Amino acid sequence: MQIVLENTPFGVIVYEETFLTGRRTIRIGGVTLNCVNKQDYIYRIGENVVVFRVVNDRKKGTLLVYNGGEILLLGKPAFYETVLAWLGFLAIVVWGSSPALCKILPVLGGVLGGAIGGAFAGVGIYLTRKADHPVKRILIPLGTSLLAFALCTLIGFLITG
Repeated sequence: MQIVLENTPFGVIVYEETFLTGRRTIRIGGVTLNCVNKQDYIYRIGENVVVFRVVNDRKKGTLLVYNGGEILLLGKPAFYETVLAWLGFLAIVVWGSSPALCKILPVLGGVLGGAIGGAFAGVGIYLTRKADHPVKRILIPLGTSLLAFALCTLIGFLITG
């Protein structure tokens, strides 16, 4: 995921974070910041040193905090985005654990169904955070939820024969 921001005191800020490893890279004005630990980065302007810290705040989102303030990198996901992403997981757990519903439509539940639903929910939240249009922010988590339910239903049909 790459975020490019224009900031008045620092210029262009590029924040990159990889999905699988979580490795972060921050560039300000084309200069890559030195990573001190997982959260702190050092930016040198001549003899001046500015320490930036990447903070994940539940109320605000992902922030880049420095001694003079904070820069919002990525806002927190809206409530409906999170609910839509976890809707497939919830449907799989409820439907898969009910024998009466599984007679109508067999769905893989239990640990495997929950793992599939949770993985698709995580991917849905990740892809939603990258989307820029409000309609995509609704369709992406809804689509990943439907894909998870469809996959568990397909596995349920394969198991039952």
